[in-house]
Amino acid sequence: MEEKKLAELKKRSTEVMVGGKKLYIRFDLNALAELEERYGSLDEAFTFDPEHTKGIIAKIKSVLYEGLKAIHNFKEEEVGAMFSMKEMPEVQAAMEAAAGEAMPEGTEEKLAEGKGIDSKNLKAPKK
Repeated sequence: MEEKKLAELKKRSTEVMVGGKKLYIRFDLNALAELEERYGSLDEAFTFDPEHTKGIIAKIKSVLYEGLKAIHNFKEEEVGAMFSMKEMPEVQAAMEAAAGEAMPEGTEEKLAEGKGIDSKNLKAPKK
């Protein structure tokens, strides 16, 4: 990826520090489409409630991979090896922030409430 394009993508991404390394999470249209296809809806993809989500660790790794691959050239297995459970609160917060930046108005409130994303009831950002 050319340097100028990479710099622009990083500006529009959410930064997370892991093991002293800066990584950038961005849910572009490709990532959102992949997650919607895999989980049936964006609401389900971005719901990380351990009481209602079977296989939550695999799901977090999968969603994180989709958010990282737009900028970083990682394989999904590499993403899983980069993070420990101790880092999950920070990583999950960064994923939720990145999802909020990618989605229309109202998304961040839904994520903060632990409700996931209801893409049918979101409003477009005000200009």
